[in-house]
Amino acid sequence: MPESVPPDEELSRPAPLGVPDKLTPGPARARPARVSEALSFAFDDKRSLLVGGLWLLVPIVGWLAISGWTSEAQHRLLNAHPDPLPRLRLRDFAHYARRGGAAAFVELLGFGVFWAVAVGLFALFNASLLAAGLVAGSVVVPLAVLCAGLAVAFTLLGMVTVVYDAMLTRAELTERLAESVELGEAWREARPMRRKTFATYLVFAPLTVALGFLGSLLCGVGILPALVAIKLTGAHLRFQLYEERLARGGKPLPSRPPLALPSERHLVQVLSIGSAERKR
Repeated sequence: MPESVPPDEELSRPAPLGVPDKLTPGPARARPARVSEALSFAFDDKRSLLVGGLWLLVPIVGWLAISGWTSEAQHRLLNAHPDPLPRLRLRDFAHYARRGGAAAFVELLGFGVFWAVAVGLFALFNASLLAAGLVAGSVVVPLAVLCAGLAVAFTLLGMVTVVYDAMLTRAELTERLAESVELGEAWREARPMRRKTFATYLVFAPLTVALGFLGSLLCGVGILPALVAIKLTGAHLRFQLYEERLARGGKPLPSRPPLALPSERHLVQVLSIGSAERKR
């Protein structure tokens, strides 16, 4: 017969807030990453999406706070935390903003490099097509140049996307900028999963466009919660890809276990004091 627990003692036990007594990383997944699972994770707490949209109205610092929040979600997912997506609370705003610098910088750097390469390739291909058409005087040569240009663009943009994914994963887990921008380490980590990562982002990219379009239809202001949902979906996809890489024998990144947030420390302290008073 299991030992019964008195009702008053059971009520005095702290709620499952903050960090559990024992946290161990969950088993690395062997199954492939799924965009539908990441999207479901992002919309699990719709209230936080709305709050996050309001946070984005704060210039610069709001984006840092959302980046810190997604980093915390990455840590909790990796360590099999019972509450992998903490609810956004104003008490935690400064805490998240201090932690989101590395991830926000890598994110801006990745977008800048991607679009710089894309625009450069577009201009180069237009010039090449024009030159080939003027010189050859037929359609065959421009078509050949177009096919070759698309292949080069697909390869280069794919490499940028794969390295960006590895760098952002490093930024979210280590939360240190120096380790996040190490291109050599990022490429060594991304190379075994390059095809899988690029294929995943090929599915994820149209989804971001669709979410942004649907959000903009809500009087324009819906774009802000949509951006938060896109960030959360991307963070969960990176977690899935990272777990798959570990399952294939990849080297784990140095990451700390998740800490209790300021709002959670306050609640745990109150519950602990109540428990001590009852025991007296």
